[in-house]
Amino acid sequence: MMENTRLRHRGRAVQAARLAPFPRIRTEKGRSLIPTLTPGAAPLPRMRTIGEAAAMLKAMDPDTAVTEYYIRQLVLTGALPHVCAGCKRMINFDRLLDYLREAQGE
Repeated sequence: MMENTRLRHRGRAVQAARLAPFPRIRTEKGRSLIPTLTPGAAPLPRMRTIGEAAAMLKAMDPDTAVTEYYIRQLVLTGALPHVCAGCKRMINFDRLLDYLREAQGE
């Protein structure tokens, strides 16, 4: 249900609608459509932007030589898979760590 509240904007009283909490969507059998993690299921991927991934690497290892530019080049050359979200490129942080581990072994 919607409930109206009075707000002030530039000295004038205005009406604003406050929305009720988002209802849970149910299927015919009463189960939720919102996915939940079950025991033993694969964990959700840690998708990060290139800048966030570089910052996380820096937090894990302050002396790392891996830079944001290097991660961006891995994405642009196709060596590291990515997903576009608008203008941002999201990468799976665990796959980045796996790539760096494999590159170390060569």
